[in-house]
Amino acid sequence: MYARAGKSSYLYQFEIEGDNQLIVIDSNIGSADNVVIRLTQNLPPNSFIAYDNYFATIGLIKFLNTKQYHVVSTMRLNRLNSSLLKSDKQMKQEGRGSFDSLTTDNGHIVVTKSFDTKAVYILSNCFGPTPVGEPK
Repeated sequence: MYARAGKSSYLYQFEIEGDNQLIVIDSNIGSADNVVIRLTQNLPPNSFIAYDNYFATIGLIKFLNTKQYHVVSTMRLNRLNSSLLKSDKQMKQEGRGSFDSLTTDNGHIVVTKSFDTKAVYILSNCFGPTPVGEPK
């Protein structure tokens, strides 16, 4: 079962895996990505979307970027060329809180690798690795 819920915790839309998997919105991306597209296609522009790393791909975030959605997700290592970022060994030497990032799609998509006890990859088109201003 796949579901879309809001910050209010209400369930707004769901689909059960099966026949609806045949509905393909964009054939250039995978079937898991099409689940996210189907569940978000009725949202207004400038909506904020967060989803699981199971769905996180560069192709999906590019598609959602064209729909003017703000997206953030953790990302699996096997969906990224991680050789472009600092190695785990180097980040471990720098200590907890170290990070590295790269941008793609003319700076519209940011992949951030953050290190705590292990590396976490974050994919977004609305958040970068450092704050823009000072917290109050």
